[in-house]
Order: sequence, then C-alpha cells, then structure tokens
Amino acid sequence: GGASDISNTATVSVNNAPSITTLPAIVKVGDIKIHKVTAGTSTALRGAEFRVYANKADADAANGNYLVINNADKWTTDPSGNLTIEGLLFSNWINGATVTDPANYRSYYLVEIKAPADHQLLAQPIKVDVTAAGAAVVPVNVENVPTSAFLLPLTGGTGTVRFSVTVKNPWP
Repeated sequence: GGASDISNTATVSVNNAPSITTLPAIVKVGDIKIHKVTAGTSTALRGAEFRVYANKADADAANGNYLVINNADKWTTDPSGNLTIEGLLFSNWINGATVTDPANYRSYYLVEIKAPADHQLLAQPIKVDVTAAGAAVVPVNVENVPTSAFLLPLTGGTGTVRFSVTVKNPWP
C-alpha cells in the first residue's frame, strides 16, 4: 500500500461567474493483510481465496454483492500464506471525520471462497477494520483446520491431540 491520505478539491464554474475552488476533502485509504496458517501451527497456507463484503448480511449470504477493488474481486494467499487487499476506505474515517466508537466503524467482512489444499473452508466471515496503510497494517492471523484431522481435547489434560480416521472400502 501507499499513502493513506488522498486530498481532493474541485473547481466549479457556472456560466460567466468567477470560478470557486472547494475546500479540500480528505479520503483515507488503507489495506487489509492476512496471514493464513494451519490451525495450532505456524505452517503457512497458500491458495486460500477470499472475497470482501461491505456488510455482514451480504457476507453471511456469500452473495454477489462483494466488492471489486482495482479490478479485482478475489484475493489469494501467496506461498508464505500472506495476502494484501489495498484500496479500502478507512473504517474509522467517515465523511471527513474521525469515528471514535468502533460500533460506528465502516467494517469489512472477508469470506473464504476456496480453502487451501487439504483444509476446511472457514464457516464464518471474518470481520476486519481498516485503520492503516502499507507497513503500518497489522496482519490478521487466520487459521484453517486440516480436512484429515479432528482436534479432540485430551481427557484430563489441557491440550489437544490430532486424530484422523481412514475409511477403507468394505466392498471388493
């Protein structure tokens, strides 16, 4: 990402009247960064695809009302499990003013549309807020559970153990 503040002015001319230049309007644009890993590990996951929605209802429905940003409508994690979505309006800057109450933020919702190989698709959208651009953005860590393993609690213990089931065809 680049600079997060974009200043705009407009010059208005009506018939033969003198031109008027508006006061600058500041638009703040930032990024979402994701780091995708296998649940309970630091193993990076490539190939996860996401779409971005502007509201929870559309994200929950995973409908066609996703955002198109800079001609892209989906984003894929790279071999290091990372992805960056640039060009989103700040969540805490609306109509030229800072929004201090997170309940009033312009939040975004990420929907995983393709899970990484051998991993389960995320069941719920991920709510994210855009409050920075470029190097200042803190990545959101997202975990995916492998399709071949279930995490069961250890009886009497405080951890989990991986458990897998192999089903063999009983018919020759």
